[in-house]
Amino acid sequence: MIRKARFFYLGSPAFVVEVCRHLYPKICQSSDTIIRVGEIADKFYFIKKGRVEIICHDNRTTIAILESGAYFGEIGLLIKAKRTATVRALAPCHFEVIDKENFDNIMEAFPDQRDYLLKVN
Repeated sequence: MIRKARFFYLGSPAFVVEVCRHLYPKICQSSDTIIRVGEIADKFYFIKKGRVEIICHDNRTTIAILESGAYFGEIGLLIKAKRTATVRALAPCHFEVIDKENFDNIMEAFPDQRDYLLKVN
């Protein structure tokens, strides 16, 4: 997963190790809703296996389909906002997840990575 996820390319080995220390697994089934538009952002997801669709706030328009190696949920954590889209599983999925508190602590310790993420998102 780390080799596939572009998120890890932007950081030093220490950054990658720190993120990996705080990841935990989560599994969902096809058609499960992982994130709902309007929810408070509290987790950042890396797709280890599976496919998800990102659905616009109208709950009908698919914005993107993400697969293994992709990630989602970081924007809400970075800007401390509510979720701007719904994410639904298109297949059984295995995620690695980091919660908001750990993500915030890591971003504070690695401000260059935080600034980069804010620019690219």
